[in-house]
Amino acid sequence: MAHKNVVSLSLPADVLAAIGRAALAAGVSPSAHVEDLLRRTYMPRASHPAAKLALLRGALDAARDWLDLQTRLRRLGYVLRIDGEAGLWLHSWPDDRPLMPSEDLGHTLSGLVLRSRAVSYTH
Repeated sequence: MAHKNVVSLSLPADVLAAIGRAALAAGVSPSAHVEDLLRRTYMPRASHPAAKLALLRGALDAARDWLDLQTRLRRLGYVLRIDGEAGLWLHSWPDDRPLMPSEDLGHTLSGLVLRSRAVSYTH
């Protein structure tokens, strides 16, 4: 992942509140939301995959539990599924097509189970 720089901006309270509301509605952090907006505005062709990854990682990092995680991902058009022996995969939503292993997003099944206090069932 690319190095991130800390940036300070002076913005009116109503703009900050609007960013917060939009990020909450998308299920991501305000930083991930602003990064996505800036990438789509200033790097529209080159940034699409990177912007989606930033939003996905933001949702994974911000989720409080398994249900919250799946809700945030569904708002973005994704869901996590256990694919038998293949492990945990990111799928498209609602068509449920496998896209990539969760490890590619920096999260393992066992790590998410521990973090979200979920129960893992494997067959």
